[in-house]
Amino acid sequence: MPNQSQAIQKEVVDTGASADGAVTFTELDARAQEQQYRAGAYGLLAGLLRSPPDQAVLERISGFASVEPSERELELAMSMLGLASSSCSPVAIEDEFHALFIGLGRGELVPYGSWYLTGFLMEKPLDRLRDDLRELGFQRGSGVHEPEDHAAALCEVMLMPRRCVR
Repeated sequence: MPNQSQAIQKEVVDTGASADGAVTFTELDARAQEQQYRAGAYGLLAGLLRSPPDQAVLERISGFASVEPSERELELAMSMLGLASSSCSPVAIEDEFHALFIGLGRGELVPYGSWYLTGFLMEKPLDRLRDDLRELGFQRGSGVHEPEDHAAALCEVMLMPRRCVR
């Protein structure tokens, strides 16, 4: 029977997993399990940074709250995220998302890396990132409208190596 740490890791992986499904932990060694857990966390963060979660996602994330805190920072953070999501409504989350990332004119946070490097959007750091992503074999999807330096896009890139761990 899996312990609570394994249970939250599996839930994070499954929540952040893409439609093609996650690899089971029995197929992976300990290091690969940790990589998959981190990839699941990046997938979850990408989704939360891209758009406000619906009720189903909030309910799934609220399951993280049942895990006892440990010394592992990522598990503690996910447990706290679960606790926070269990007390929020999708409408409140959508309002907060709008205030943080969109706002009137500009949100409280700008989710683009080039903004923090240069004070502007679509500057040289974005060009360098595009070159780096192209060199790594990543290509922007045809339906994607956000630039590649969006925080969600960077989290999506961080979860990609998970697919190589089989």
